[in-house]
Amino acid sequence: MTDGAEATSSGYDCLLWAIGRSPNVEIGLEHAGVELDGHGFIKVDEYQNTTKKGVYALGDVCGKALLTPVAIQAARRLALRIFGGQPEMKLDYNNIATVVFSHPPIGTVGLTEEQARKTYGDENIKVHVSRSVNMYHAVKTD
Repeated sequence: MTDGAEATSSGYDCLLWAIGRSPNVEIGLEHAGVELDGHGFIKVDEYQNTTKKGVYALGDVCGKALLTPVAIQAARRLALRIFGGQPEMKLDYNNIATVVFSHPPIGTVGLTEEQARKTYGDENIKVHVSRSVNMYHAVKTD
C-alpha cells in the first residue's frame, strides 16, 4: 500500500508477482515466411500449422496454455498427424487443468463462470460452491 511518499505493507509474509514471459522467437522466422501475432507469438491454427506450409510450432511460443504437459500433448498429436496416419488429430484446448502451487493451492479446469454464461446463457448455468481441505491438512495429526 502507498500512503503518499513511502510504501508500507502488512498482513502478509510474502508477495508472489507473476509478470509473464515473452516468447523467444528471434531466430529469423520472417525469412522463412512464418508470421508472429501482435504479442510476438508464432501464429498457428488449431493443427499447429504456421503461416508457412510445412512449418509447425507448438508450446509456449504459440501463446496458448503455456504449460509443459500441454506442449507435450500437442507434440504427440502433431507426430500422430504427420507420421501416424491420423490427419484429424489435434489437441483440444478447452478443458486444460491448471494449478498454482500456492497457499492455499488453487486449481481450475474448463470455462470460467463468465465464459460459461456468455457461451450457454445465464438460464443454463448452475453454480455449485464447496469447500475442501487438501490432503496434507486432512491427515495431519499434530
